[in-house]
Amino acid sequence: MFLQIVQIGIIMSILVGHILFGAYNFEVALKKQKIPVFAHYLVVLLVYGAQEYFLLDYSYYVCQFLVFPYAIAIIAFFFYQTYESDQYYGWLVLFATPLIVVSFWAYRGTLGGFNGLELSVVTGIYLATCIVLNHFDQWPIYRRMAITLIVDNLFLEPYADPYLFMTTSAKVIVILALIIGTVIQLLLTRFYFVSLRRQITSTKQMKFNLFHDELTGLMNYRAFSQYVVKEEKGKKDLIICMLDIDHFKSVSDSYGHLAGNDALVKFARYFQKFLLSYYPDAKIYRFGGDEFCCMVLEPDFLRFVKLIKNLEANIYQQKFNTKDSVIFGLTFSAGIAQSLPDSNIIDTFQLADVRAYTAKRNGRAQIYYGDFDEYKTSK
Repeated sequence: MFLQIVQIGIIMSILVGHILFGAYNFEVALKKQKIPVFAHYLVVLLVYGAQEYFLLDYSYYVCQFLVFPYAIAIIAFFFYQTYESDQYYGWLVLFATPLIVVSFWAYRGTLGGFNGLELSVVTGIYLATCIVLNHFDQWPIYRRMAITLIVDNLFLEPYADPYLFMTTSAKVIVILALIIGTVIQLLLTRFYFVSLRRQITSTKQMKFNLFHDELTGLMNYRAFSQYVVKEEKGKKDLIICMLDIDHFKSVSDSYGHLAGNDALVKFARYFQKFLLSYYPDAKIYRFGGDEFCCMVLEPDFLRFVKLIKNLEANIYQQKFNTKDSVIFGLTFSAGIAQSLPDSNIIDTFQLADVRAYTAKRNGRAQIYYGDFDEYKTSK
């Protein structure tokens, strides 16, 4: 029996690895299919239910009782709480497992009497431990999972039927086997968690790099194009501002490309901080070179124009330094457009772009947002 329990611990740990890596990649694949949300839950439930039932059936066949029946659920629950954006999958697995265990015993006609009472108590403690430790956000996820796993494997199972009716020597062997099986689970799960975290972090970093400008950290033109496709019809009160730094090439030619890059970063950070202080949901892009774009939702068009004028005045007063302590200033030209009821986001963008070009053609350091007499110069 000792070897059988340890064997189940190893098999369960390997199965956990398949569940964690498979669940993450499977869930990513599901989201790409654009199927209804309830179908996601149904598929996950069916796949997990089949794996859990296999483990229950195998452990009962080998040992004539269930070994580690809630271990996979505990590990999967804490995994979903931390590494998945949709935490409801973790709760689904958490509450589905007792139902699978009940179904297993009911199928064999042994659900009732002491077995039923024992199952209710163990299930209640299992659920309470998971829910309580899940609220200890100050603890690392692995620590919370490990404590729950130890409580379930070593403090609940040894007091369940048929452990209570074993001889003392048999109980010692079973408990020793449970300890070894739990240690194996903890070690392999630690490896799985670290590996999966690296995979997820790497995926997120690749996605961030794909849609963000490497120099300034702002979103890039690819992100803008994706948003335009997604929101083709545009939104009510959408305002787009196209912004070009004036004569920026001369800055790089005069002070060097490093000084130019430093000025771009400083400009971008100030622009972002200024705009987000008024519009936390603003979308800010760098299209490349000295071209920037922002989109906000603002019903008061003139209020936004006034804010951009304030931004221009503040930028004009900013001092940009080179490594040789040379001080220079920057100005920008901008075009602003607001979406109309019968226009789409592309129309609004093109209008803002035309107005930015007009501002540059008419002498730069201007904000153009309407008729030719509606502009302001910083000169």
